[in-house]
Amino acid sequence: MTDDIEDILEDISTLLAKSAPTNAWQSIVLECNTVGDRNMLSAKFYEAHSTIPQPFHINNEDKPYEQTLAYLFAQLRILTAEQAPFQSPWYTALITVDKDGAYQFQCDYDYPPALNPAPSEEEYVRDFQQFSRTEASTPEWLRTIVERHQLPYYEPESLTESHQEPE
Repeated sequence: MTDDIEDILEDISTLLAKSAPTNAWQSIVLECNTVGDRNMLSAKFYEAHSTIPQPFHINNEDKPYEQTLAYLFAQLRILTAEQAPFQSPWYTALITVDKDGAYQFQCDYDYPPALNPAPSEEEYVRDFQQFSRTEASTPEWLRTIVERHQLPYYEPESLTESHQEPE
C-alpha cells in the first residue's frame, strides 16, 4: 500500500475511534458499499467479550467535507484503483479498528455493493467508464453490462505496446 492509502486508513481509523458512543468498545467495524458517487456507510462496535454488534451513527457532518468519511472513502477508492488498475475499484470495503489502534482493511472487487435501492445499470456504466477493468478481472454480472453497452476493457500498456504493428 502507498503512503497516501495508509494515511487515509489512519484518518478513518482515528475518526471511528473518536466517534464510538462508549469507551467500552473493543473493536469497530465500518462497511462502505459504493458505486459511482453513491455510498452507504454502516458502523458497529463490539464490546469486550461480546459477539453482539452495536450499530452506531458517525457524526462527522460538522467537519469540512475533506475530513468526512464520504470524502475519505471516495479518495481511498480512487487511490486503490490507481494502485491496481487491472482490478479497478472495490464495491465494498471493511475497516476493522481495534482498541489498541491497529486496523485491518479488506475490500471486495467482485460482488455488487449492498445499496438500497440497488444501483442501476447506468450507474455501473458510469462507474466502469471512470474505472475500467481488464476483461479477466471483470466479474460475469458486470461483464454482461459492459458488453451490452459496448464499453472498452482496460488494456495494460505493456499488452497494448506488444500488440502494436511495427512502423
